Amino acid sequence: MQSALVTGGAGFIGGHLVRALHAAGVRVAVMDDLSSGSMGNVPPGVSVYVHDVSEPWPDAMPAFDVCFHLAAISRIGWGEEAPARTERVNVGGTLKALLRSQKNGAKLVLASSCTAAEPKLNAYARSKFQAERTCAVHESGFGKNTVAVARLFNVFGPGEPAEGKTATLV
Repeated sequence: MQSALVTGGAGFIGGHLVRALHAAGVRVAVMDDLSSGSMGNVPPGVSVYVHDVSEPWPDAMPAFDVCFHLAAISRIGWGEEAPARTERVNVGGTLKALLRSQKNGAKLVLASSCTAAEPKLNAYARSKFQAERTCAVHESGFGKNTVAVARLFNVFGPGEPAEGKTATLV
């Protein structure tokens, strides 16, 4: 892998991934709307596009070999407060990431959630389930081995938000 796009790359998980890729010599670009992320999570020298993944993607965005799609409405409470926005970002943003990856001949790695196994739980779980299904339908129509899905479960560690709306309970 020579180049990667990390959506949600200014977030807690995305920032760790961006730093690791950058340190490994991968040319990294970040797309993040900064609604819950911070520029402090992005190392110097990494291109950042402040942009909502569910909106049309900028033409100026560089090509990439792999898209790590982490951008999401990532809290169950936020999903319940704004279910339409959650679906637009989590499902619509995934479709946009798939289409740009296809255009680039790139692979997509979707950061999903263990809650996708139980879509009836809440709006967040439904959106993650739908994002996974969108990937499956896309892959069945455009070729195998273009998408990988990682179901994350309560990620925590150094640099996680300790207070405010994005804080986790551990």
